[in-house]
Amino acid sequence: MSAMSNVAEVESISPDAVRLLVIDDDDVDRERVLRMVAQSRMNAQTTEAASSKEAIAFLKDREFDCVVLDNQLPDGTGAELLSALRSGTDAPCPVIMVTGAGDEELAAEVMRAGAADYLPKSRLSTESLCRAITRSIDTSRMQQQLRRYASELAASEAKYRAIVEDQTELVSLAHPDLNLTYVNVAFAAHYGLTPVQMVGRNLLEYVPADERDRVRAQMRTVCQRKSAERGDTRTMSAIANVSRWVAWTHRALVDSLGSVVSIHSVGRDITDEVHGREAVSRLAAVVNSSADAIISTNLTDEITTWNPAAEHLFGYTIQQAIGKNIALIVPPDRQSEEKTLTQRVRSGEAMVEFQTVRVRRNATFVEVALTLSPIRDARGNIVGISQIVRDISERKRLERTFVEGERQYRELYETSPAMLHSVDFAGRLLSVSDAWLSHLGYVRNEVLGRPFTDFLAAESRQTAQERILPELLRSGRCEKVQLRMLRSNGTIIAVLLSATLARDKSGNPSRYLAILHDVSEVGPLS
Repeated sequence: MSAMSNVAEVESISPDAVRLLVIDDDDVDRERVLRMVAQSRMNAQTTEAASSKEAIAFLKDREFDCVVLDNQLPDGTGAELLSALRSGTDAPCPVIMVTGAGDEELAAEVMRAGAADYLPKSRLSTESLCRAITRSIDTSRMQQQLRRYASELAASEAKYRAIVEDQTELVSLAHPDLNLTYVNVAFAAHYGLTPVQMVGRNLLEYVPADERDRVRAQMRTVCQRKSAERGDTRTMSAIANVSRWVAWTHRALVDSLGSVVSIHSVGRDITDEVHGREAVSRLAAVVNSSADAIISTNLTDEITTWNPAAEHLFGYTIQQAIGKNIALIVPPDRQSEEKTLTQRVRSGEAMVEFQTVRVRRNATFVEVALTLSPIRDARGNIVGISQIVRDISERKRLERTFVEGERQYRELYETSPAMLHSVDFAGRLLSVSDAWLSHLGYVRNEVLGRPFTDFLAAESRQTAQERILPELLRSGRCEKVQLRMLRSNGTIIAVLLSATLARDKSGNPSRYLAILHDVSEVGPLS
């Protein structure tokens, strides 16, 4: 199959449009995903790939926000491609596995391999697909932001330590009128100048305009009280016009008569610290507003953070959880599992994802998807573990309900005494009843997936193409279409076909369901 690239047509593409790569060797399934995305409110740019090789070429050449991946590919499995993508980059885009096989083992395998979500094709809808894409991208971006904030905090701490150890404080002397009489090299360098350039000038020249009244009042207080005053002030470089934050200690120096003769100031550049606090504040806002429970523990497995979503999920308040062992929410028979997961993180794995069961305060169990990652200090040493806990119990219940309902429906359908079949809009047989197979002499494996017209006599094929689909699209049903069908032994039977149109959750035609009546013994069809 040749390489394909298709950008979804939208009225306008904003700079923050979602860049989506759809990987599936089945043209119909791939088009179905593209159609769902196009019908949603999502502003998306979509690219198509029909094989692992083609997908890897796109991923090397472009950046994507999310990948929708089928498991069955002509040159390998989606799970193998997923593992290759995860091992090839430190921050891969999220991958949603979409497959026709509703297999829990496969789901667990791909989630362990790093998939952001798993959606069986049989329950795929515009809503579920777009929700999964949005959630996966948001989670990925949050994780990237967490890593970035951790890096910023580590850098801030390292810079702050270097300032203290190397004694690079900003030191100055000024007359009570704030004209500078002395500045050290660090003070002058802070403003992008030399000491010679600054001595004799007024201190307020290097204070932002909106800070000057406050600094002037603070210095007046120092002179009046003849005391030390502390405070943080923004400063401004005379050359680069760059604002910085400095923590100052101002002290009045008096002569033998008790008169203030000078103001001694010692400052410490805390710009990185301020930005670090802002980063922590933003990170805390992200954690506290997350719909997923976010928990962190130290190396002795004591809980150190517990966000509101964790309170809601497990029933323990932050006061009840902080300081307790993580075993608080781990069932007794899962304790060894928890130790194995945390040991993997301590051994250096950047991220561990796992589906398991946890226990609430009321002793009920909840199925969850865990994402564990290390918390490191400025030197890169692991000092704790972060856990993102997502409640997947409802999803698991729906999956089990769907699988059981599908099994019961298929059993009822296939054992029906009537000749029944369903056909997709590519004309391929999706299912047939036992009676259908018995009348025509075929076995199920040799008919499913084949065009329905393969089983029609030549003179009936045109009738099927000209009547069945047009009537279904026009009215939603067709009645008593006369056809001649081929048995496996080459003989022909006459049937009357009646069919109804089936639509997906978005209202789009998905297939038609037909019942056939054998009228061979009634007489020749007119």
